[in-house]
Amino acid sequence: MVNGGKIAENAIAGVIGSRNIPLTYFERKGRLEVDFVLSIDGEVAALEVKSGNNSKSKSLDSLMSERYNVSRGIKLERANVHSDNRGIEHYPLFAAAFILPNYWGYN
Repeated sequence: MVNGGKIAENAIAGVIGSRNIPLTYFERKGRLEVDFVLSIDGEVAALEVKSGNNSKSKSLDSLMSERYNVSRGIKLERANVHSDNRGIEHYPLFAAAFILPNYWGYN
């Protein structure tokens, strides 16, 4: 059986790596896990990749809470562009190529 989530995560990792952004994963005690943690324009950004119909991401919600104080949450999924009431930015999966900065010495 094909795991679409792992394929999508690897595709996004390729986009991030092609922009010379360090790939960083976050996990806390096996219960809290976010696909990528990035620095974008000096802000800590947590990035979650969802390929299926289940777009819930408790870990991203937790990181956006006051306890962890992550300033920017981004979810790449099967959805249109919008921000939800928690301030998490939602983009379609393909948008990773357009929303992530380029760190090859110029923007």
